[in-house]
Amino acid sequence: MSLNAYPCPHCGSALEEADGGMLRCPSCGIGIAEKNAAEFSRESDCGPDSITWDEYDPIKVLEAVTGECVQCGTIFAVPAEAAQYLNENAGEDAAHCPFCDSVVTAGGAAAPLPDLIVPFKKDRQAAEDAFLRFCSFKPLLPKGFSPNSRAKLLKKVYIPLWVMDCSAKSKQRFEAEKTRTKRGDSAKTIQTDVFMTLREGSAKYKDICEVASTSAVKSLGKADLPVLSGAEPFSGKAPEAMTVVSDIPAEDAHKSAAERVRSSMNKLLSDSVKGYTHKKLRSGALTICDAQTKLALFPMWIVSTKYKKKTYRFIMNGCTGKTSGELPFSKAKLAILCAFVTAGIAAVGSALSLLL
Repeated sequence: MSLNAYPCPHCGSALEEADGGMLRCPSCGIGIAEKNAAEFSRESDCGPDSITWDEYDPIKVLEAVTGECVQCGTIFAVPAEAAQYLNENAGEDAAHCPFCDSVVTAGGAAAPLPDLIVPFKKDRQAAEDAFLRFCSFKPLLPKGFSPNSRAKLLKKVYIPLWVMDCSAKSKQRFEAEKTRTKRGDSAKTIQTDVFMTLREGSAKYKDICEVASTSAVKSLGKADLPVLSGAEPFSGKAPEAMTVVSDIPAEDAHKSAAERVRSSMNKLLSDSVKGYTHKKLRSGALTICDAQTKLALFPMWIVSTKYKKKTYRFIMNGCTGKTSGELPFSKAKLAILCAFVTAGIAAVGSALSLLL
């Protein structure tokens, strides 16, 4: 290999011969010994990714009645005895979508049979108590919004999740720098040494969860995602609650999971590069193998409220009890509160002016 074929470790330009048997980059000025340049050239390419996921078989179908939300289009599977409520003519008893509070009518795609189900550990009373606590000390709630009434409308819902296990290996090349400052009589010199550091490692990943419903992804936001401790094999019977039917294919979940594994491996190996003033990942290759994919159902308590064309949701993790959500507020009450605050500030200002 000619000298000009060696790339600069820092910027990639072709190295040129310099004094003292060294090579130097004409672009960034970095100097390097020829043997080190040869090693860098040999080790700089970590190779391509090798990501292999298992092929999930979605042929099996859950024996349940399906319905579709007339507003957001979410497909639900419900127990057979609830089929009579999948009708707009059912009045107050009609099934409503937990995400947008619209009516759910009969019809929709078949529901794939899940592999795992996580049982509810928080009952309705716990969910209602959590909602009432969430609504407490909220003076701006709209007139007519009754927390007690809304709490009774909390729905027991199963959210579909893709759950993935895999083994991962990664090889990464980092550029690392050590900077030293030398002070002389009249000036200081800053010397920077650049190093190539190679790292390889492996890890096993379990229960990588990705929500398997487009509507659930949009509606849940940053809701608490599960740790699947206590998951049980699915019995084959329809769940005793509304179940959101998965519409995100396993292949999409695999792509998202691969990026999460890549990010995790990057951090794992980057944390092992120590003792430098600066480091930067230059190249890397990821291998994913021994993968296993399952479809699981995870429990949630959800209630939605429509107020002035906007939907507000309260969500509680049916396993841990962790809550998240948003409540409507009255702009009229906010205006009155601001007026009182402004008047109070003005009164305090007038009193101070009299005292001064």
